[in-house]
Amino acid sequence: MPDAKLEELKQEAIFERFPYQPKKFIGYSVSCTGIEYCNLALVETKNRMRTISESLDKEIELDVPVRMHMVGCPNNCGQRAIAEIGLQGIKMKNQDKKMVEAFEIYVGGTLNEGGKFNEKLKGKVEAEQLHQVLKEMILFFKETKLLSETFLDFVERVGIDELQRKLDDILAKVAV
Repeated sequence: MPDAKLEELKQEAIFERFPYQPKKFIGYSVSCTGIEYCNLALVETKNRMRTISESLDKEIELDVPVRMHMVGCPNNCGQRAIAEIGLQGIKMKNQDKKMVEAFEIYVGGTLNEGGKFNEKLKGKVEAEQLHQVLKEMILFFKETKLLSETFLDFVERVGIDELQRKLDDILAKVAV
């Protein structure tokens, strides 16, 4: 299609639902079907990923997208291992000793340049706290990133140990 027709194409109705330039979170989020449609899933994923991503798009403005993938079990249908931020659903006992939905966080995955699986950070995040924990982690990224630096490049520059320290601080805050 000639470039002269590009502006006309961008006015098509489909781009009202699927923007030509997607937002930085919802446009780069992936989720498996989760507990709603899969008997292997341990947690709800689809609605949770959508809700979190849409909220982050309203709360945080970034110059680069962040690729987040959420899966409801270890089978990895949502390809958690290649995401910049991977979220794997689990069950855990909370402080009241009740079984609750929770997530483990992985960082630094990519398919670029031969690919690399993301690495797991220590700590489990209750599903009800996941939005706040992700928001704090992404705000840390925003405040300390270099201009145009992707989350993947940020992970490689600051290292897993620094991200683990930040997650530990966030988890200590939300546990109070």
